[in-house]
Amino acid sequence: MDVCLWASQIVNGDFYLGPLLISHAASWYEYLTDERVNRYTSWNLQSLAELEELIHFYNSGSPGGAVRFGVFSASTHELVGTVGLHSFSIKDGRAEIAYDVRPDFWRQGIARAACGTLAGLALGKWKLQRVQATLLDENIGSAKVLQRCGFEFEGVMRKYRVLRGVARDYHLYSRVVES
Repeated sequence: MDVCLWASQIVNGDFYLGPLLISHAASWYEYLTDERVNRYTSWNLQSLAELEELIHFYNSGSPGGAVRFGVFSASTHELVGTVGLHSFSIKDGRAEIAYDVRPDFWRQGIARAACGTLAGLALGKWKLQRVQATLLDENIGSAKVLQRCGFEFEGVMRKYRVLRGVARDYHLYSRVVES
């Protein structure tokens, strides 16, 4: 799968997807560690250096690894969010999608546009059969984003992931290629 084919994919008139670079790490780290964002994610970052290592990994092109892209303002080119795929199974044609948006850009349709764009590419151009998402049971905003992007609720995964020392329930959503 050649992710470079769409390095500046427009997600709507005001935002675009592009390569996530080390130079974006400080901005990304700042909002990922903001309690308003962090409470809904599985991120447990301890340092900026840890996030920089992840960016190197995302850009490594490792088969079956993960990919992550920045979501940028078309007018200022500042990082306003990220979206990516991980937990690939090429054999089974599936991956998991994840995204985040800076709080001062919430409720502007950015997550919906970025998630919808990447899911559409994964199921279309990249020929995956399934894109899934897992989210904390209390993350109602993200559930709405997924539903607006054509994902369907599949169920509750009880005690699915330990988050900050506590086993938490997660909801599973998926979008699949219809035969």
